[in-house]
Amino acid sequence: MCKCLFKIRNEFVGSLYSLFVSHIPPSSLKQTLSIILLANLNLAMPSVWSESLLCSSSLSEDGVLVKNILLTHDPDGCHVDPEPLLHAVENIICFATTSNVSGQHPDGIAVKIRCNNEENGSHEVLGQVVCKITYQMLYECYGDENLQTRILNIFELLGKFSWGMKVALVIAAIATSYGELWLNMQLCPRDPLAVSVAMLKQLPENVEALKPRFMALNLLVKTMVDLTRCIVDFEGLPLGHVELEPKEMSTTKSQIYIAAYWVIRSAIACFSQFTDLMAMRVEQLGVSELVNKEVVLLVSQPKILPLEELLLLVQQTQSNPQHNKLKGCYEIVWVPVPSSNKWTDAEEKDFLHLSDSLPWYSIRQPWLLSSAVVNYIKQQWRFTEKPFIMVLDSKGRVSSSIAIDMIYIWGPVAYPFSTERELELWEEASWSLQLIMGEIDPLISKRVEEGGTLFLYGSDDIEWIREFTSTIKEMKSSGVQVELVYVGKRNFSDHVTSILDIIGTERLGVGGHLSCPKMDFFWIRLESIRRSKLRLERSPDVDHILREVESLFSLDANGNSWVVIGEGPRTDVIKLQGSETMECLKSFHVWGEKIEKLGVLGAIRNAVDPLHFTEHCDRSNIIPYTQGSTEGTTVVCEQCQRPMKMMNILFRCNGIGTD
Repeated sequence: MCKCLFKIRNEFVGSLYSLFVSHIPPSSLKQTLSIILLANLNLAMPSVWSESLLCSSSLSEDGVLVKNILLTHDPDGCHVDPEPLLHAVENIICFATTSNVSGQHPDGIAVKIRCNNEENGSHEVLGQVVCKITYQMLYECYGDENLQTRILNIFELLGKFSWGMKVALVIAAIATSYGELWLNMQLCPRDPLAVSVAMLKQLPENVEALKPRFMALNLLVKTMVDLTRCIVDFEGLPLGHVELEPKEMSTTKSQIYIAAYWVIRSAIACFSQFTDLMAMRVEQLGVSELVNKEVVLLVSQPKILPLEELLLLVQQTQSNPQHNKLKGCYEIVWVPVPSSNKWTDAEEKDFLHLSDSLPWYSIRQPWLLSSAVVNYIKQQWRFTEKPFIMVLDSKGRVSSSIAIDMIYIWGPVAYPFSTERELELWEEASWSLQLIMGEIDPLISKRVEEGGTLFLYGSDDIEWIREFTSTIKEMKSSGVQVELVYVGKRNFSDHVTSILDIIGTERLGVGGHLSCPKMDFFWIRLESIRRSKLRLERSPDVDHILREVESLFSLDANGNSWVVIGEGPRTDVIKLQGSETMECLKSFHVWGEKIEKLGVLGAIRNAVDPLHFTEHCDRSNIIPYTQGSTEGTTVVCEQCQRPMKMMNILFRCNGIGTD
């Protein structure tokens, strides 16, 4: 039984990865991954579904997110077999991908919730539950709340069901909507009723052009079904008759919660894709859509490379929390330029493939562009091979040629992408975890917003990583709340891949690591920060941010391990080389006693830079006062990191009469 449990656990942990990697020919793997990522960048990437990340403390059992998920779980004693639902879902996916739906008659299902508690007279048909989930999913696609809140809303709706049934119902809701879409599109050519419905729903006319998007959705839904089956199989095991190690059981359950989270997160993104398809005509550039708007021209070769930079550009423009607020102010238009004076068949194929997958407008039939236009782009704008962005104002005049770095760093917040805006943003910026990480990983961004203490580290020395993570685990065992995030190396290599495998196999990461694409995002953003600063003629001697970025690049280039320690939005960030880090951590028994008074970051700062704390500081803060609000509260000085003493209470007339 223990072997069976271990097998089931490993199956659902690796189901996505194995599906994308083991079942796809190596020659087409990269292309398939790009389709999936471009179709929905918010979804878990194949590398994300490694065991080490699933067990990261950002999504660990003691993490805030998982605790919130568990608070929604309130089973009411109902017992429902999810197997018929999964069987129906598999039928829908199977028939949705065939060209003929007639003559096929999958077994129908009619399942009702049967409660073990006879006092509960509820007999809600599962179809009604699926409808509720569908409506809620559609609502969450366009909600103003952040992604985590929307996911928790779905968990609330599914609170009374088992974990297996939760994900089975979500999968059923996806399959129902997807099946309706495909059924209409398959019947449309020969059925007048289907033609009329398609016209009212504005379904796409050219299904072939959208094939990459459908392929990505099919792969994703099939993978979600596989993952759901693993959860259901585990819950079906007779665990009550077998003695299991508590740690093994706790780890497996934690992975189930995390798997359910990713299924629901992916489902929200799927519904967003469905709604796009239902109101979508294959669009390329039309002048009317650009009237009175700024136009952001993305100029590149027909095959946009490197892929990592393209994915970051998509994430920063489409998945950034600020995207909806600035929607309509500008449009991104892709302008593909061939490598020579004549388009090749391969370049046309690359363009057609990407133009159907990218979330932006593109030039219609770019091979018909005037040679004078192409030559102007190559000569006046100095385009060679590397993609760049040129911004045109609402009157068609070039207003900026620096937008690509601004977008990598700040996303839509950088609008209108001018030098003036760049200067303004740098005036507001400071060296902090918020600047370093940006929005490349929503879970890490949330931890930063919550004020969590993060240790970002880079290294290709596995022995140092083992020693470092082992010491951090000892610290955490004493109650210190910190998280680790491994960001790899600037130049990603097979050696870093092997390190990620070791981190996962040996469970070295108490906080996990970025996925492989997001490691690239991390280093691309740092490079953009450096380029932006140098373009503004800043010097490391006087610019603190540039000095810190240059230092990280230097440490990485010289093969040194390093750690950056930060706490929430605070601007006091500590950077240590590998040997300095270990020297500091080994004296934890000394400085650890000061954590209660100074906090983790302040205690480490005091240990590595005692002079920072002995120097006199005259800083004072004025904070709003309500009765009892300052009792037992320690306020830490932002400048010298020492506890501040409350000296006086300031009274001010509020203009209210005394009668």
